[in-house]
This record gives sequence, structure tokens and C-alpha cells, in this order.
Amino acid sequence: MWKRDLYLRAGVPEYWIVDPRARVVTVLTRGRGKWKSERATDVLFTSSLAGFEFPLKALFR
Repeated sequence: MWKRDLYLRAGVPEYWIVDPRARVVTVLTRGRGKWKSERATDVLFTSSLAGFEFPLKALFR
């Protein structure tokens, strides 16, 4: 969890954790002093890039 705390203090607005074994991407978005976490299993969306959609089938071949 050390990286999460470091990124939060540094002001990083969002970061993704890719788990190829579970075929999941966890999107961490900055909230009020903590991270909000969402898991993507089919299509990855992000509020940081308007209109961005990425089908995870293309990533996990």
C-alpha cells in the first residue's frame, strides 16, 4: 500500500493496477484524502479521459 499513499500525497489524480492473472484492472481515483476503487472486468472506463473505453479482451489475450 506504500505506493498508494505516496501517489495520493503527490496529487496523482488516478492510477490503474493491472492484474493479468485475474484479468482485471482496478482503477483508483482520488477522492477526499483517499482513493476510490473500481474494478473493470469487461470494458475499462475512466473519468480522466472523456469518451475513453477499452475492451479488456484486447489486453488479456
